[in-house]
Amino acid sequence: MTRERFAIHRVIVDGRYRYFGTVKEAKAAAVEVMRSHGGKGFVYESLTMGNLVDTLNDPPSPEPTQPEGEARALADEILRELVRARTKFPGDNVTMLALMEEVGELAKASFEESRDRVRKEAVQVATMAMRVVLDGDSTLDGWRSTKGLDALTPAQPVVSQEEK
Repeated sequence: MTRERFAIHRVIVDGRYRYFGTVKEAKAAAVEVMRSHGGKGFVYESLTMGNLVDTLNDPPSPEPTQPEGEARALADEILRELVRARTKFPGDNVTMLALMEEVGELAKASFEESRDRVRKEAVQVATMAMRVVLDGDSTLDGWRSTKGLDALTPAQPVVSQEEK
C-alpha cells in the first residue's frame, strides 16, 4: 500500500477527534453528528498517509465557537494596545506602578462608568500586565537584588567592544 493510497478519516466534534478506517464509517458518523448537532459544530477530514503523521502530531484546531472568537478578538485588541503603548511609552520604567494605576482606573470605572469604558480599562490592565512580564520594571531591580531576587527586566545580551 503506498502513502498516497492509504487514508484515514476523522470527524471532529466539539474539539474531540473520532477516527475511522473507511469512508463509509466516517460518513455514517458525520450523518449522525449532522442530525444531533443540526449540521453545525463538526469537521470531516480525509487524511492521506503523506500528511497523517504531521496532522496527528499537530492537529488543527476546530472552528472557534462564539466565546473563543470573542476571546481571540479581545487578545488581538490587547496586542494592538501593547504595540501602541510600547511606541508611546518605550522602556521598562515604572511598569509596575503604571499597572497599579490602571487597576485603580478599572475599579473606578466598574463603579461609575459604562460597560464599554470598563472594557477599555480592562484592556489597559491586561496590556500593562503584559508589559510587566515582557519588559520588566528596572525601577524595582535594585530593591529586588537586596532581597536576593532576580531582576524583573529581561536579561540583555552582553555586547563585546568589537560589536559596538
